[in-house]
Amino acid sequence: MGNSLSKELQQWTEATMRLYFSTLMGFVRSRNLNFPRMMMLFRLAHRGQCTVSDLSRHMEVSAPAASQLVDKLVEAGYVSRVENRDDRRIRNIEITPRGLKLVQELKNEHKNKINSILDAIPEEEQEAVQRSLHSLNVIVRSMQQHD
Repeated sequence: MGNSLSKELQQWTEATMRLYFSTLMGFVRSRNLNFPRMMMLFRLAHRGQCTVSDLSRHMEVSAPAASQLVDKLVEAGYVSRVENRDDRRIRNIEITPRGLKLVQELKNEHKNKINSILDAIPEEEQEAVQRSLHSLNVIVRSMQQHD
């Protein structure tokens, strides 16, 4: 069973990743964004204010490249530059309500895709699927804490 279970999980992971990235890329294109800008918005929505240096390190791009991404997001009204309370020479980048709304729209679109999948699972199988997914989530979260 281990080998067939492993194969099923791998196929499931690949299929859901394709579905997620297809949704993500369609969403990004329809709003005249690009993948790096959307990832920057996710980072800011998740972490709160960051400096351009923090963003460049997280995204593994140069500081000038991160600064250009920030400029485009500022122009679009998705982020703003705010003064650092501790050091006025430093400007933090903060996601705006408009940027948060955009991130939430993408999350809702993804949630709708998930609900479509769940609707196709027979009701008598849903509880078993939920238990299995819960177990997998616990394991994956513990692995993330060790990275």
